[in-house]
Amino acid sequence: MANNSTDAERQAQADKELALKVTLEKPLERELNAFFSQIAADLRIQYAATGTAISASSYEPQLDAIILTNNINTSRRFSDTLSSTAVSDKTTEVAIAIAAIAAFRGVTTEEHLLNIQNEVNNDSRSILRKEAAVSAREVTETIQKDVDSAIAKSQVEEDLDRGERAKKSSEDFKKRSVSRAATIATTETQGAAEGTKDIERQVFMRENNALAATLAGVAAIKIQKWWMTRGDSKVRPEHVAADGQQAVDGYFSVGGELLRYPKDPNGSPSNVINCRCSAIDELF
Repeated sequence: MANNSTDAERQAQADKELALKVTLEKPLERELNAFFSQIAADLRIQYAATGTAISASSYEPQLDAIILTNNINTSRRFSDTLSSTAVSDKTTEVAIAIAAIAAFRGVTTEEHLLNIQNEVNNDSRSILRKEAAVSAREVTETIQKDVDSAIAKSQVEEDLDRGERAKKSSEDFKKRSVSRAATIATTETQGAAEGTKDIERQVFMRENNALAATLAGVAAIKIQKWWMTRGDSKVRPEHVAADGQQAVDGYFSVGGELLRYPKDPNGSPSNVINCRCSAIDELF
């Protein structure tokens, strides 16, 4: 966003980004529900036949692929968030500076920004792969706990035969997974979106650095980011307190932790899971 933007303008941008995130996370939620339904069906079949639990680890590669596909798609949609807003009004000092830096580099403004976007996509892909693998492993561990818990619960009723226990275990697991699918979809999509935006900040400022600006004969471009919440009753108190906060040295102070952006993987689970906040940038 341009310098001197208002709270209302920053909130409008945050709302716009959240709407896109919600649109992107819905297909993932549906796919995860289907994934969990398949596990529930497999649990029923295996337990009825053998009296043993399924091994959740066998599903980890499939879950990894599901999460990674969503996160790469989300990343692509957010890889030019900063660049596109920087030149939306070509009469601003920032847009003029970007055009001058591009000309100094011997390319058009459009080519300069496309080069930045390509670099963002390349940088983010390896990070997304690592994060998807970590998420898949953590969710798989939770799946195994849910499977074991569902079986243990069914064994409390002594008058059930193995087939009936298999059915109850499957149904119990499926109930547990409904809310989990939505949580995973929101958290993963948010992480991919905000993580990619952070990578773009770094690439954008590197490619439009102070030296390049000086050589191009324009003032250096600076950036400030703001933490913005959804502004509704679902926002956790720690994030309500952070609403409208400006980052200091690149970090927000949220819930007693220093975070680079919402859903920063360095944050504790209670601070990042189901977070719907946005880091909104201002260039000047």
